[in-house]
Amino acid sequence: MEETRDTEVIEKEELQGENIMTLEDFLATHTVENLTEDIILNERLKDFKFTIGSMTRDELEKYQKLCIIRDKKGNVIKQDSMKFSELVIVNHLLYPNFKSAEFLQKIGVNTPSQGLSKVLKVGEITALSEKIMKFNGFDEDFEDIRAKAKN
Repeated sequence: MEETRDTEVIEKEELQGENIMTLEDFLATHTVENLTEDIILNERLKDFKFTIGSMTRDELEKYQKLCIIRDKKGNVIKQDSMKFSELVIVNHLLYPNFKSAEFLQKIGVNTPSQGLSKVLKVGEITALSEKIMKFNGFDEDFEDIRAKAKN
């Protein structure tokens, strides 16, 4: 009588013999918490690279909650999209660092929000936030993400 072995066990033994990495092996050794990427924002800033970083689910949920605007009865009216963009940038733009007191002093402002408004156009703030979101796996339309956050 022939013995049958679980296909998963056979595949694992074969993979280990050939030193082929499984998806689980890859994911276990390639966590996303410290991923970064250098990007070019636009034509105006084409000679400079911004460094963006990863975002956790908890961070995203926190930003969404902080940006909800409610009426007096507590019903959600809308999400403050500019505040959301600022939170994403301030916390996930690694270079330049808008949380750096030295950088803020250099550009003559007191807060990261003031710094963003002083050195980036409004559309650049939105575009940078969108690039950070896309880097973190949000390939869908940014407005769809905001709409989902309201619900």
